[in-house]
Amino acid sequence: MIDVFAFALMPNHIHLIWRTNKMNGKETAQGFFLKFTAHTFKKMLSGNAAELSKYAVDTHNKKYEFWQRDSLAVHLYSRHVMHQKLNYIHLNPLAIHWNLASNPWLSS
Repeated sequence: MIDVFAFALMPNHIHLIWRTNKMNGKETAQGFFLKFTAHTFKKMLSGNAAELSKYAVDTHNKKYEFWQRDSLAVHLYSRHVMHQKLNYIHLNPLAIHWNLASNPWLSS
């Protein structure tokens, strides 16, 4: 179980601020999220071999990789750090190289 406080869906990544309330068995919320979404992506792309092949990897434990291996998780240990990350999440879609929105609350 998690509480999601903020998120931004970007063209090639996602930003989340969440709190874990309860473990999902032995898995962390982040581990479960990455595994679940990777399986979902694979299922969605299964009918499009050309698109699925973009995610192919040559490893012993998997055929495809949808997420960066060491995704960045930052512990929000103070209000200051939490506000800093929240502002970054809100402003990231406005960055010139993304140009996804004209303000932090509404899409363009």
